[in-house]
Amino acid sequence: MIDLKELKSRRDEIAKNIAVRNMQVDIDAIIDLQEKRSALLQQVEELRSKRNENAKKMKGKLDNETRNSLIAEGKSLKEAIAEIEGSLTQVEEEFQKLSRTIPNYAHPSALWERKTRTIRQSSSSVPLPSSPSKPLTMSSLLNGST
Repeated sequence: MIDLKELKSRRDEIAKNIAVRNMQVDIDAIIDLQEKRSALLQQVEELRSKRNENAKKMKGKLDNETRNSLIAEGKSLKEAIAEIEGSLTQVEEEFQKLSRTIPNYAHPSALWERKTRTIRQSSSSVPLPSSPSKPLTMSSLLNGST
């Protein structure tokens, strides 16, 4: 997975790499999802910390009113955590889906421009029959038995 800091700092370079590979990737959407993901993770961790503090307060002898208020607070924290975790799961899935579309970095010497070139040209050509009576194979063309 690409680090958010790296994605932000090398955005143009990554976008060029994607364009040269003739691919379509929405880098800005990935950055937005990563920021949402980070914010939701931070919220969940804060709520879990509050829930743990609440659980520590419930240890020992408490009067019924205090215990009931701590129980109610614990339930509301549990519900809030579940709600945020649901959103986090959706954001995480979308982030993972989009981040997998980012290709690996290509070495600058491996990047190519969109042009064609002839690798090797043969000096002899193989004539093709005008109407083949049987299926053509490479060996039949090279042997001249059509």
